[in-house]
Amino acid sequence: MYPAREKVPLTWPIGGFLTHEKAEEGFMRLLEHEGVDETWTWDQTMRKIITQPLYKALDTLAEKKAAFEKFQRNIIQDRRAAKESRMARLKPVFVKMFASVPIKPYHTIKTADPLFANDRHWREAQPDERRLILDEYTGELRHREEAADRAKRQRNIQLLGELIRSLDITVSTRWRAAHDMIVSAPTFKEDPGLQQIETIDILGVYDDYARQLEREHDDESRRLRTENARKARKAREGFKALLAEMVASGELTRSSKWTDSVKKLKEEPAYQALLGMPGSSPLDLWMDAADDLAEETERAAEKIQKGLTGKEMTVETTLDEYEQWIKDAHMDTQFDPKLRKDVYDLVHQRLAQAAADEARRAERKRRHRIDDLRYALRKVPKIDLEMSYEEAEPLMKDLQEWKDITEEEDRQTAFAKFVKRQKEKLREAEPSEVGSARSPDRGARDERRNGRDRDHERERDREERRESGSRRDSHRERDRARDDDRHRDRYRDEYRDDHRRDDHRRREDRDRERDRDRDRENERDKNDSDRKNDRGDRERKHHSELEELRDAKRPRKDTVSLRGKDDVEEGEI
Repeated sequence: MYPAREKVPLTWPIGGFLTHEKAEEGFMRLLEHEGVDETWTWDQTMRKIITQPLYKALDTLAEKKAAFEKFQRNIIQDRRAAKESRMARLKPVFVKMFASVPIKPYHTIKTADPLFANDRHWREAQPDERRLILDEYTGELRHREEAADRAKRQRNIQLLGELIRSLDITVSTRWRAAHDMIVSAPTFKEDPGLQQIETIDILGVYDDYARQLEREHDDESRRLRTENARKARKAREGFKALLAEMVASGELTRSSKWTDSVKKLKEEPAYQALLGMPGSSPLDLWMDAADDLAEETERAAEKIQKGLTGKEMTVETTLDEYEQWIKDAHMDTQFDPKLRKDVYDLVHQRLAQAAADEARRAERKRRHRIDDLRYALRKVPKIDLEMSYEEAEPLMKDLQEWKDITEEEDRQTAFAKFVKRQKEKLREAEPSEVGSARSPDRGARDERRNGRDRDHERERDREERRESGSRRDSHRERDRARDDDRHRDRYRDEYRDDHRRDDHRRREDRDRERDRDRDRENERDKNDSDRKNDRGDRERKHHSELEELRDAKRPRKDTVSLRGKDDVEEGEI
């Protein structure tokens, strides 16, 4: 409450208020006399004091309102000061009271009021003061307990970290196995504080240690990879140097085979050092070197062919003639003799291959024309199997198939095959005629036997054709075997060393080689298809020929008793 002051009369003083401070003091005395406190409003106060004489102590309404607000602030400050003084005096007493009961950190004012209801100090304090002092005391208790818990937890975590590092925990150890190892350790069992630690804390310590192990493992793995990469790079460089020596000595050329080179390389230390290393294998590096030689020869061949204007190399061209052409073109100084020899071998090999292919195609066409003439002769009715070639020639010369053949020897071959085959068919047909006259069962057996003989005959023809085809394709098979031996295992790992600047060029070369292999496969498939078609045509013609022969035999069986064997109808063979 406002402090006691000198009595101020509620009436207007004689002579008025000499100073503004006196007038303000008189106005505040009026407010105190009317019981105004900090809860009053200005409107409420105006209605209460407006009829009092001291209301006019201050001249303006603003001064009166300012004095009113100052009066309320003074009341608030006095009460706050009294409250603080009282709490400062009661707080030590309350602390002793709380400690004697004792009060726990979780107790509230509802618990403390019944305990201290008879204490005069407790009754002296205001309810909010009691609650405030109690909250401060319980808050301090909670702070102490939390600090103790944190210290205990920190101690347990530190001991647990030391325990985990002493156990056999590796980077591959799983959490469940690690947890069993921790809780079964003697140090963990003997320490009561460690036994009270939370599982989440154990997991956190283990997780930190596991991350440390993973970082160490990654660092070690990175170091080993770098070391292995360095060793592999040095091993590749050593093997490349060995291949360069072989190229210089002529042991490695563009036409070399890996199976031949590996016999010389497998005892070399450079080859042994590269085995099992990451990156390119010895086969990859060897194929790179062979491809480089082949590309060098290809480029040199293109340049020489462009320089040799007016000169065209054939299969009969010798190496000396080729060398003379190069000297006449003044290109002998641009290429060393070994490279010129490789270029000659490359061009000569291509020309020989082209000539062989052309010869095979011509031979195939010749065989087809002979077979066409042989099949066409079956439709000429006046040809007797006892005729000679000269006697039958007038009967055949009007055939288109005869005109398509230009070589007389091929015509004679076709006629000889025709006569031979027709005589074989007659020999096959005669036993079946006799058997059919004797017994139906015997005739059926003979027919089955003749069918098997015909199957054997067809199989023999196929074998002859396959043998003929194998002889014709022997050169091609040798070339294919050489190409397959050289270009097999062309699939490589995509990983290449950072210093191999020609990786893109080698990939393009591999694509070209695969295209060449695909073209060769297509050509082989086409040739196989042609052979199958030719075989099918021949089998169909042979089948139709047998059908015609059976048709020719049927009427003869019916009239065998009416005419003799020599009475052959016109058109029968």
